[in-house]
Amino acid sequence: MTNLNFNSFLLKKIALEGSSFGFLTANKYDQYQNVSAFDSATLEDLKSIDIEKLLKSDDALAAVDENATADQKALAEMVKAFLEIDGVQKVADADGNGELNSDEALEFLQNSMAFDGDLTSLTMDDLDKVVQSLNIDLNDVIDKAIEESLGIDTEKLEEEAKKAAEQTNSANGAGSTGSVGSAGSYSPSSTGSTSKSSAANQKSTEETVAELEQQIKDKEGEITAAEEEADAQIQEQEDAKKKAMEKAGVSEKEYQEYKKQEEKIEKSIKETDKEIDEHNKTISDNEATISSNKNYIGSIESEISNNETALGAVTGDDDAAASKKASINEKISNLKDKKASVEEENKKLEEKNAKEKEAIQTAETKKKELETQKQELLSKTLQNSEGFGKGIQSSEAVGKIKEQIATYDTKIAEIRSQKQEKVAGLRSEIQELNVKLNDAKQKEERDGFLKENSFLAGEDVLELANKFEGKTQDEMRQIMREAGYQFDDGAWCADFVSFIAGQTIGEENLPDWYKNCNRAYCPDIQSNAKANGAFVGEDQAKPGDAVLFDWDGDGSADHIGYVTKVNGDGTVETIEGNTGGNNAGSQVASKQRNRSNILGYVKLT
Repeated sequence: MTNLNFNSFLLKKIALEGSSFGFLTANKYDQYQNVSAFDSATLEDLKSIDIEKLLKSDDALAAVDENATADQKALAEMVKAFLEIDGVQKVADADGNGELNSDEALEFLQNSMAFDGDLTSLTMDDLDKVVQSLNIDLNDVIDKAIEESLGIDTEKLEEEAKKAAEQTNSANGAGSTGSVGSAGSYSPSSTGSTSKSSAANQKSTEETVAELEQQIKDKEGEITAAEEEADAQIQEQEDAKKKAMEKAGVSEKEYQEYKKQEEKIEKSIKETDKEIDEHNKTISDNEATISSNKNYIGSIESEISNNETALGAVTGDDDAAASKKASINEKISNLKDKKASVEEENKKLEEKNAKEKEAIQTAETKKKELETQKQELLSKTLQNSEGFGKGIQSSEAVGKIKEQIATYDTKIAEIRSQKQEKVAGLRSEIQELNVKLNDAKQKEERDGFLKENSFLAGEDVLELANKFEGKTQDEMRQIMREAGYQFDDGAWCADFVSFIAGQTIGEENLPDWYKNCNRAYCPDIQSNAKANGAFVGEDQAKPGDAVLFDWDGDGSADHIGYVTKVNGDGTVETIEGNTGGNNAGSQVASKQRNRSNILGYVKLT
């Protein structure tokens, strides 16, 4: 049987989500069973991957440390598959030389973090939305990947895909293929992992904390089990050593004296091990806090950038403008003070960790000395025993018996080493969970602070949008991508709305329904706004609200912009991206639109 190669990003997606393709579900391939996804990744997580190796090697795992966690390995594998998509490579190749390098790849991945509205982490939802925004024909890519892996002829493949699509349509009441046009970027044929990710995002903080605490408890249970198992193995070796010593002529009295001194040394070794464990736990806890703080600092920096952009958009020298500038400057000051405070906390924690590491080195030196004393104790006991070696004809035979008895101590040392290695690995996993737990526990407080110091208001949206009037498609592409936002050359009206909203209202303050929908696709914005009570009529529309247009009268949104004024003559004034203006080509421009083309208005605050 031919095995299906799941290196393709989209085939990995099928395996993760469960597929309606008959020839996949009918066969249980090993690769299908073992595909896994990462949860979320910070910029530090991405930097921990050797991107250059990732791009050049056939094996994604060659780009991560040999002690990498399952989550880190899944991240490397999924990122490699993602970067190998033709459409992704072309966009990520910033200098256009036809070869993607590590700097370009890392920058593209960092920019991709913004696609789900959270600028501080990369998720599967981000990768999904990047693929959608690039108008990649999912069915075509899947066809080619499966055809290449299994050698299935195209006609049979198309027939299977068609049947699966019909089943999906029947179940969902939706078309199976995406559409590309003025409505925005690629429209996904099914919700897939995007819907799963959205559900995860809607999980309450209490549920998240409870889940993480349970996972940490489970890992600690694994540590206890590993220690108990190792201790039982050590006891077996100790019992066997005692029998070997007695058989070789060591008396019970001599053995008890030896055991008394050995236990005294072992007690000191255990106390030293406990001291080392405590230092390591302190370091682990501190590193968890440091990592969590770095994520928070990233969010603060993003909010500072949003406020500075908003500050630059304030025009005029009247009292209102001065008041607005003062308000924004105060928020920028608050954010910078908080950033400095968190950075100072991290500095102190790093200094503490340096001292903890010094203490560990001292304790490990002491432990080695104690272990040497233990080895010498066994040798001295055998050497000084009155009965040891009697009746044995040669000193060579006596030496071999000594070596045999000493091997039990060697085995004991190996068991202890394996135990420590396993426990250290579990401690590392607990540290990662503690980072997530710390973030979850502090989320409400931190989000509240960021919200208090974000820049809001409808007219402020228009101030920034109007600042870009006359900017061409090429100019906006550079501006928006440098700010970390997506830009679809084919249809960027919705991208423009997303960019302005994020830079003024603030990503943290946008409604969840908007953050979790395909912000680059107008019909998705339309349906999600309706489902969440954010779709209103003209009587509730205000300047700064988004407005959706329907050019062909089919009830589905084709274009989006911002309302600047609702007139009494049946027209509405707007500022829009990806529209015509004084210059040739697509640009940002003010327009006067007839109400007959307007579907409705969307509240983003």
